[in-house]
Amino acid sequence: MLHVSNWTRISVAIVLLAGFLIVLPNALPKSVLERYPAWLPHSTASLGLDLQGGSYILLEVGIDQVYKDQAESLVGDIRVALRKAHISYKDLGSKADTVTVTIIDTARIDEARSLINGLIPTVGGSVLSVGGKAYDISVNGGTITLHMTDTYKVQKKEQTVEQSIEVVRKRIDELGTREPTIERQGDDRIIVQVPGLSDPKELINILKTTAKMTFQLVDETADPAQVARGIAPIGSEILKTKGTPERPPETLAIQKRILVSGDRLTDAAQSFNSQNGGVVVTFKFD
Repeated sequence: MLHVSNWTRISVAIVLLAGFLIVLPNALPKSVLERYPAWLPHSTASLGLDLQGGSYILLEVGIDQVYKDQAESLVGDIRVALRKAHISYKDLGSKADTVTVTIIDTARIDEARSLINGLIPTVGGSVLSVGGKAYDISVNGGTITLHMTDTYKVQKKEQTVEQSIEVVRKRIDELGTREPTIERQGDDRIIVQVPGLSDPKELINILKTTAKMTFQLVDETADPAQVARGIAPIGSEILKTKGTPERPPETLAIQKRILVSGDRLTDAAQSFNSQNGGVVVTFKFD
């Protein structure tokens, strides 16, 4: 007959009792846990999506819009540069990842090409791509065409997806600690799983808002009467300020040309105004 000492029996009983007390909060409703003695364990196990249910969403990064924004930004740079150099042009515009412009005075086509080539950003991020151009440039008669390179597309896609994952993670944190799972799937998709969130609409409302920071100038050449009617000059758009209790909302004509975009941001932090003690955000560009 197997003999078990009393100390062994007592030790096993203590371990079983401790384990029971630790897992007990998982079986109790929240109303009971609120009245639970403070000296007893209150922590509950975080159940995954397969055990407690939750929300599952598959997101797709709008990379085509990113390429379009980059091309539109380059269009604005080319417009300013050609005007400063007094080079006449027409049909300046962008379509998807391609920018075209026709130089009226073909005798200055080489000058215009050199000027535009200097505006093309350099591709970075890897040893093989450093020094390469973001756009291939070609000339046909008086028309200059710039087409986004595959290397630059890959770089922008990687940057955009990584930034999107970080944005999604920060927004889900607003829902509280739910131990979400945020993973990349394929080239341009993101899987989001939030255990315990029964209504996916709450998650969708948080994620569907586009957050994109750009710095653009107010078009001071716009006619105030036209702006008030919602009509903006070519190359600009009508936007409204949110307004404050001290200052009512305004309708402004804003140049579409992006002077600085959010991908140039390297650091941001909360700070305080040394003059009035107000809260401000400081940021630094590359």
